[in-house]
Amino acid sequence: MKNKKILKVEHVWHEPCDRWIYIEYYDDQMIGLNYCQGDDYEYFKKEYCKVDEGLSEFYAIMCTDYNIEKVSNTRIQFMSKVMWTYHTATILADEHDGNQEPCWRAKVTKYKSLKNS
Repeated sequence: MKNKKILKVEHVWHEPCDRWIYIEYYDDQMIGLNYCQGDDYEYFKKEYCKVDEGLSEFYAIMCTDYNIEKVSNTRIQFMSKVMWTYHTATILADEHDGNQEPCWRAKVTKYKSLKNS
């Protein structure tokens, strides 16, 4: 997300998931995201108004590979689903990290979409 021109920033309250969402829109059509659970807007502004690079990259992948899900929801609903999925995957990976060999996770250098596989 570095070296990109920010066109717009939004702070969106998504009540159904009890979270604040931080969105940066860039000149190359990419989006930078972060989120904070709970309704404490001051805490959100202080601690979460910066892009989570991993979440943002995951969101871009999900937009490509899960386009039907994307177009079946509002933009915020889809972002929230991506956030839950990302959070769940990282938590489960961390929980099971101690049960694996040190290099168990695949290292991704360039992601290739599965969409056309």
